[in-house]
Amino acid sequence: MAISPPGAGPDDFAWHISCAQVASAGHCSVFAGIQRSLALLEGDLLLRRLS
Repeated sequence: MAISPPGAGPDDFAWHISCAQVASAGHCSVFAGIQRSLALLEGDLLLRRLS
């Protein structure tokens, strides 16, 4: 939805905002060293930490 700086990609962004539909269980993308915040727009979501 939005990314900074303009033209940045998945390995060199300062920040980004995205939206995803979760239809079934699966892994979340990994962004090493990036602090994430998630907001649920609709429905229920169960997150589990994998060790």
